[in-house]
Amino acid sequence: MGKMVKILTSALLAVILSFSVSGVSFAESTTPTIITTSIDSFTVGEAEQHTVDYLHNNGLDYPVGSNEYIQFLTSAVELQLADEIEQDLIRAYASIYLDNYDIYISTIDPNAEPVPYILSDSLKAQTIQEVRTYSNMANYLLDNSVKEQQSVSAVELSTSLSTSTYSFSGSKAQSYMNTYWNSINSSFGEMPNDCTNYASQIVWYAGLPMDGTTSSPGYHTTTTDWYNKTLPYNSRGWSTSWTVVGDFYSYWVGHRGHSYKVFTGHTGIASYVKPGDIIQIKNQSTGKWYHTVIVNYVSNGVVYYSGHTNNHLHKALTDISASSYDFRVIKFNY
Repeated sequence: MGKMVKILTSALLAVILSFSVSGVSFAESTTPTIITTSIDSFTVGEAEQHTVDYLHNNGLDYPVGSNEYIQFLTSAVELQLADEIEQDLIRAYASIYLDNYDIYISTIDPNAEPVPYILSDSLKAQTIQEVRTYSNMANYLLDNSVKEQQSVSAVELSTSLSTSTYSFSGSKAQSYMNTYWNSINSSFGEMPNDCTNYASQIVWYAGLPMDGTTSSPGYHTTTTDWYNKTLPYNSRGWSTSWTVVGDFYSYWVGHRGHSYKVFTGHTGIASYVKPGDIIQIKNQSTGKWYHTVIVNYVSNGVVYYSGHTNNHLHKALTDISASSYDFRVIKFNY
C-alpha cells in the first residue's frame, strides 16, 4: 500500500467498517472480486501468535522485528503447511506486518540504531476481514489516484524524462541481478525490508534515470519523484516511490504512464513479461500489496524472479500459491 494513500485511508476506516453488511463491505464491493476466507474471524494479534508459535515449534525463536523475523515473513509466500488454517494465518499476518513495516522503515533515520517494529494494539485487535475491508478501500483510492495521474502525466510529463528518450535493457537488468541478488550495493544502502529498494536499483541500472533530487537526508514522501541519493556525512536521501510498494506503483504507472496488468493466478503472466519487468504481490485474504520482485527470465512457460530480503536470483513464480495471491505486473521491457 502506498504511504500517501495509507495516510488518507486511515481516517476513513471507521466509516468504511460501518458500511459492512452481511459480511460484504462497501470497500469490497468496489473491487472485481469479493472473497471470504476461513480465517476472516481471526484477529491480527491471533495471527501473530500463530506465527510466533510456528517459529518456536520449529526451533526458530526469532524476536518479533528482528532481521531473521522479517526474512521469514518475506518467505511466507512460499510456505506450504498441512494445516491450511495455520498456513493462511501466517501468510496473511506476513502481508499485514510487512505492509506496515514498509511504511515504518521509510520514516526512520537509516543511520539511527534500529528499533524492532511492533504492530500497534489497535491493529492487532482488527480481524482479517476488517483489514481486508480497509485494504480494499485503500486499493480503490490508490487505483483511482493513479488513473488521474495518468491523464495529467500524458500532458505534463517533461520530454526530458519521456520513456522513449531512454533505452531500457533487459540484459543490463539481468546483469545487475547476477551481481547484487545476494549482496548490497553500498551506493544505495539497504532497507531492512529491501525488496522495492532492490527493484528500483535494477530499473535504474537498466536505463531509466532518477527523477528529482534532495539535499536533506532521510525519506521524502512523493509519487512524482524517484531517487535514492548519497549525501554528505555518510547519509542518504530517498523518495518513498523508490522504497514503498504502493508509491513505486503510483510513480511508474501514474506519473510516468507505464502499462500494467493484474493477474489472479499465474495464467498469462509468462507470455506478458520480459526480463526487468516488475511483479508486485497481493495477499487475497488481507488485500495487501506488500512485496516487489523483478523478472529475471521466462523458461518453458514459467516466470523466474529475483528479489531481496528473502534473497533470490531466479525463483519460480509458481512457487507462490496462485489461489492465495494476485500479481500486478508493471511493464518496463517492451
